[in-house]
Amino acid sequence: MTVSKIIHQTWKTTDVPERWKRSEREWRAYCEAYGWEYKLWTDDDNRALIQEHYPWFVRQFDAYKYNIMRADAVRYFILHRHGGVYVDLDIAPKAERFHTLFQLYEESDVTLGMTKSGNNLAGLNYTNCLMMSSPKSPFWPLVWEYLVNPFRNGGAWKRVPAMTHYFHVLMGTGPPMVSAAANQYEGEGHTIHKVPAMFLQPGTEYDIKPIDTPESAVVVLDGSSWHETDANVWRTLQTNVVNNWSVISVALVVMLIATTYYFAALYRRALEPHPSRW
Repeated sequence: MTVSKIIHQTWKTTDVPERWKRSEREWRAYCEAYGWEYKLWTDDDNRALIQEHYPWFVRQFDAYKYNIMRADAVRYFILHRHGGVYVDLDIAPKAERFHTLFQLYEESDVTLGMTKSGNNLAGLNYTNCLMMSSPKSPFWPLVWEYLVNPFRNGGAWKRVPAMTHYFHVLMGTGPPMVSAAANQYEGEGHTIHKVPAMFLQPGTEYDIKPIDTPESAVVVLDGSSWHETDANVWRTLQTNVVNNWSVISVALVVMLIATTYYFAALYRRALEPHPSRW
């Protein structure tokens, strides 16, 4: 199978915000230079695609709580229907380097970018910000199964953090869901081609934007417009605590011991005889 030579991006309308016009402009220039097609999908285009070709998903598509979840979900249908390269609007190409990178993967069925170190927690191995696919890849129907039930693969423990906006989006339609599907796909004997994070997710600090490194094939612009307060809290914790697993492991053990001791003490008190008030 061959990856279609078309760049897909999505936005609410055809009027892309100023801070992301560079991405649209440079991907269009890339397509013109290398003989590719460019498609900017609007919200209306997205729903029309689902309505016409995947009507079984319309009800869930319309019911998503946040619009970013529709933007996430539709990319898996776009790539199934048309193949090509899906790329977020906060990513701009380094034309020659990206084209060289693409040539390494253009004969693949499906290619995903790896997550940055420190971001690959609890099986989150892949990002969905830039993905490549041949048309009708069998990987995407498996992803749809996870869209219908994000916790289908022993992930009930994820339901608690998923109550927050940030994790509700991530686990419902974002990279953790794609990662779970990809892990299952590979477990069934299929191949996921992997692009190392340094080529598609340059940099390591969340607050350095735009991000560029010599080896990267893209430039990361200012993005993350859907993040709310809980995302910032998580990223602060991740940067300062979670990435240091020795610290968090000790803290969790201490909390567990303290909690066990506390409830054991309460239980013992409840069993103690009390003198009669009479």
